[in-house]
Formats: sequence, structure tokens, C-alpha cells
Amino acid sequence: MKNLCFFMLAMGLFALSSCEKNDDLSPSLLNNESGQAMTPGTTLSTISVDQFTWIEGLPSWRQASENRLYSSKFIFGASGNFTYAFRYDNAHTYTLSGEYYPDGNEYVFIAGGSTSNNAGSGTQILVQGSIRPKSNGQYRVQMEYGSSANYSAIVNNQQFLNSASKRFRAVMTVE
Repeated sequence: MKNLCFFMLAMGLFALSSCEKNDDLSPSLLNNESGQAMTPGTTLSTISVDQFTWIEGLPSWRQASENRLYSSKFIFGASGNFTYAFRYDNAHTYTLSGEYYPDGNEYVFIAGGSTSNNAGSGTQILVQGSIRPKSNGQYRVQMEYGSSANYSAIVNNQQFLNSASKRFRAVMTVE
């Protein structure tokens, strides 16, 4: 069940990623900075959230999700390894691992992670997007984030199941 939910979340995010690709970058700016390559060990942090679109989830989760983006870290490792982390996640509970690769004047990334306990509950998180040079050592990130949590319990021989999910799309400036 958990794998099916994660698969469905991943497929939904992939479908969304092909919907819209707005660009406010002029071709000349991209051509001038296309030589800016991600070198292994590059870590970029969010300096502004320029657009935020809430797609799914409880409205009360929206503001905390947007605020958390300001502590995002994008870590580009060797051999195409990519890590998406949060500055204050010392236990690495929400650190996601994946890959990145060049695609024209941008880099595409995807990372995921999951947690589970022995009681049958767990979370799945997937983030995907692209990053491209902007100016002055800054980059523009377009990304989609999706998470799902599944809860289960058996009480007096009765099974209880519940799930919750959230999805959003963001455009950020990082450096």
C-alpha cells in the first residue's frame, strides 16, 4: 500500500511538471551564463520565494510550507548525486536523495525519501524541478513538492487507516 501511494504521488508530480514552464529569463542572459556549471560540492540556499502555488493539502499547512522553503538547501554532489535538505533538519528526517543532470541551459533534479515505523505508518516525499543561472551567482529554481503520510492502527481487532497529502509548486531564487 505504501509503495502504491508513493508511486501515485510520483506519477502525479511527473504529470504536473510537464504542464507549465514559464521563463522570465532572456535567451541572451542564459547564453552569457551557460558556462556556469554545477561543480560537485556546490550547495545553494534559498534567498527568496518568488512564486508559491498551493495545489493540495489543508489550507492551514500552506504558510508553514512556504516559510520552510527559506531554509532549503540544494546540494549537488559527485556523479550526479543530488540532496535536498532543510537547514534546521539536524536529524535528517526530511533530507531527500536523488540525482541531477544537465539539460540545455539548466539542470534537472529529482529526489525522494520515505520514513516508516513498525506499526504500518509512514511518509513519502518527492521533489523535482529545474535550476538555471539567473545573474550575479544566483540561480532560479522551479520545483514541485509532494508528500503523503499514511497512518494505520489496529484497536480491538478493528483496523483504522488514514492518509494526508500536500503538494505545491514554487519558484525561488537561490545562491
